[in-house]
Amino acid sequence: MTQPYNVMMPSQLTPDFNDQKVRVEFVDGITEEVLLKMVCTCDEHEACNGVVYEALSSDRPSFTKTSEACWTEMKYINGCEPIGDSH
Repeated sequence: MTQPYNVMMPSQLTPDFNDQKVRVEFVDGITEEVLLKMVCTCDEHEACNGVVYEALSSDRPSFTKTSEACWTEMKYINGCEPIGDSH
């Protein structure tokens, strides 16, 4: 299966995507639309590479929208797709 041209690998996320809406597919198959609050990159520690985000919608059965910040490491992201600005 080929991915659409606008699907990005997690390694392509940079701080330039802060405050952007992005559709994220996680390695467990869950897809969420999120507002990226902060893209964190680090050359020393793989566990420091990740994103702080606010989940706007999700196909996770137990999803309840809150404005809480969430964290995930890049290694838990399969792919992502920019879907617009924050406002």
